[in-house]
Amino acid sequence: MGGRVDLTLTPERVLADYPKTKGRQVLWGGRILESRNLADSTELTILAFPIDNAGIPQTGNDIMIGRFILVQAGYLETIDYAPGREITVYGQVAGSREAVLGETRIQQPVLTALQIHLWRPALAGQLPWWSGIHLGFGISGGF
Repeated sequence: MGGRVDLTLTPERVLADYPKTKGRQVLWGGRILESRNLADSTELTILAFPIDNAGIPQTGNDIMIGRFILVQAGYLETIDYAPGREITVYGQVAGSREAVLGETRIQQPVLTALQIHLWRPALAGQLPWWSGIHLGFGISGGF
């Protein structure tokens, strides 16, 4: 991908040390909160969680490390990139943007997407309705 990924940067650290972090490449993961198609790009708002060695967001541990906005040039299908889906992003810090959450104003880092991995939805132990149905066929040769 041409650059060097800084695995020590979190969304909070990017904001604390901005603008020195602008242009740095990061690998972040989390859960999509919102997806919006714009005229020439798609923006995803993501709640960030730590990622493991495989890059999988650890959303089950309740340790959130901030929020960020991902900008992907072109169109992403918002049904696929729906709220609740887990995602890992390789991106470049492009800036920050203010957001309003209730009555609170917060700053969020903005990343330009270089590569996106959308994780398959977890089945969470759910079995399909037909999982209890068993069909059997037998052949006897008379031995």
